[in-house]
Amino acid sequence: VVVDHVNVFGYTAWSLVDGFEWNSGYSIRRGLFYIDFNNPACTRVPKSTAQYYRQIIKDNGFLTDETERDIEGHFPCDFQFGVADYILQ
Repeated sequence: VVVDHVNVFGYTAWSLVDGFEWNSGYSIRRGLFYIDFNNPACTRVPKSTAQYYRQIIKDNGFLTDETERDIEGHFPCDFQFGVADYILQ
């Protein structure tokens, strides 16, 4: 984001915690926090994505040092990112 000068003005996580999916019940876990639905207290445990998101917030953005990037190379300008899932029944 910083290195490629992308003008990001916001980010929304898909889900803060794992939840119920109509087609799959509680089996798909998209949240930033894992919830143990077998525990009556529904214990919440932060996933690695929650830790990463916390660091982004703490740093008020992404790291600016080119050597600290996890991704190497560049995508073409017309490349489009997307995420989807589908469960066959």
